[in-house]
Amino acid sequence: MVICHRGETASGRLPAGFGLVLAATLAVGPGCSSPLTAGSEAAVPTKAKGTSPGQARRVLVATVRPSHEPLKRSTTQPAHVEPYEKADLYAKASGFLGAIHVDIGDRVKEGQVLAELTIPEMQTQRAQKQAAIRQAEAGRRQAEAATEVARAGVQAAEAKIVEVQASVQRYEAELTLAQSEFQRTQALVSRSAATASLLDEARSRLHAAEATLAMVRAQVKSSESALSQSRAELDQARADADTAAARVDVAEADLRNLEALMTYAVIRAPFAGIITRRLVDPGAFVQSAEARMADPIATLVRVDRKRIIVDLPESEAGWVKIGQPATFRYNSVGPRSLTGKVARITDALEFASRTMRVEIELDDLGEIRPGTFGQATIILADYPDSLMLPSTALLTGDDKPAVMVVEDGRARRREVRVGLDDGVQVQILSGLDGNEQVIIEGKSSVRDGLEVEVAG
Repeated sequence: MVICHRGETASGRLPAGFGLVLAATLAVGPGCSSPLTAGSEAAVPTKAKGTSPGQARRVLVATVRPSHEPLKRSTTQPAHVEPYEKADLYAKASGFLGAIHVDIGDRVKEGQVLAELTIPEMQTQRAQKQAAIRQAEAGRRQAEAATEVARAGVQAAEAKIVEVQASVQRYEAELTLAQSEFQRTQALVSRSAATASLLDEARSRLHAAEATLAMVRAQVKSSESALSQSRAELDQARADADTAAARVDVAEADLRNLEALMTYAVIRAPFAGIITRRLVDPGAFVQSAEARMADPIATLVRVDRKRIIVDLPESEAGWVKIGQPATFRYNSVGPRSLTGKVARITDALEFASRTMRVEIELDDLGEIRPGTFGQATIILADYPDSLMLPSTALLTGDDKPAVMVVEDGRARRREVRVGLDDGVQVQILSGLDGNEQVIIEGKSSVRDGLEVEVAG
């Protein structure tokens, strides 16, 4: 049977909206006493046998033993079907719709061409970009040639230095020879062994050797300066070549960017699904998605999987967990029900409605379509073996849930921990083992330790 909860109490009763599904109605089992007068809580004092008129009389009570029952807690809420994925398809570039290959209801595959735009100016821009690439490549080749020329200049300057340095060594040797000849002639003249004219000739040859060596050394410095200049020119040529190569890269990147935009002129399906809306016709001007007033070309939904959307009230949100079994009932093609499980929960409440969104995925999609409304039942708790008592067995007015049981002819108070309670039956989680005689009538007239008599 389905037990509808009517409100939370201090004894652990649950809020409205939940249900307890019992395998069978809780009944008074074997060994339970028959009730007293229906609806009556008045206990009947009785005189025990063998007692004198002055002795206290025992209170007559009715009892019941707890029963073991399978118990389920569920919630049923309005639900609707949404596609697993949905996409409004826009154009990345603005242009005229050249062709559209689909209409509403068409099933498409992932990557299938849905529509094509005509953008003439992009073809012109593409030709310009290609010409810019050719121009940049020519500049790069020119810069590379200039680099080779500069490299050759450096090599020539280095060879010139080697040549001049060899001349320096030769003319240094000639200068040394001229100095020796001059010194020898000077010594002969001082001994009157040679004429003064020979000394003048030796002096002239010395001066000429010194001048020649100075000239060659100057050539070395000039060659070194020329080498430095050639190396600078080579560095400049290499930099120019790098710049030219970068211009080629920029031109090629511009072309790739344009070609990427041109690919946006072809609208493809991002996933397999069904076209549910077509909003444009061939010849219409389609604005880029970046424009504020842009409209989609079509709407595509994925239907091989679907989402069942349920909004749970705040009072039930804490019970739902991923993986819990669920059933979706709908009447679009006659009464139908499909089973599934809780697949996703938001774990956050909507501020305005104070509800939490839950998504169910079905084991079998059946014939349902996106937008279908129905009822979803989620099993929030499942207790295959629960200890159950009538709710009237609970003592009222106590801070902690408790019952009165009969032990050895006396009433004894037992604190219990309760679970699900709908006001008719209550789940006992602890405090009883199921063998007790629990007082259900007459409990308000007894107290702990008072002698009682079980009606029967």
